[in-house]
Amino acid sequence: MAEPLAFSRSGRAPGAVALLALTLGGAAAAALLLDAAWWVVSALVAVSLPSLLDVAHGRAAWLRLDDDRIAWRSGGRTGDVPLSRIRAARLRVAFDLSQRCVLTLEDGTQARIPPDCVPPGLTLQHALEARGIPTARAILRP
Repeated sequence: MAEPLAFSRSGRAPGAVALLALTLGGAAAAALLLDAAWWVVSALVAVSLPSLLDVAHGRAAWLRLDDDRIAWRSGGRTGDVPLSRIRAARLRVAFDLSQRCVLTLEDGTQARIPPDCVPPGLTLQHALEARGIPTARAILRP
């Protein structure tokens, strides 16, 4: 029996809040101090809207893996797959350095775990391998 894996991440992480404050502060400074065009300021604000919503709602993302199933939730996206249905897992690091995981199921379909649910490092890979699920890892693939 392998140790259960539980991972969670908050939308109000200090890094996300700091980056949001920096982006919105830069937009305000560009508008007030540099007299930037309205479309430049609008573009900066528009880029930060998804982060602003995550921070405002405090959305949490989580992943749980035990000896029977893997389950996750991120915003409105949820998933729950029995381990007996998983043929293999493919983990990769994308160009934006986020980690992605795709589960290939016995019937050939794929279940994609949202990137904010995937724990950092090799944690998920080791936990899946401990449960007998074959994994493959790729780095910097689209």
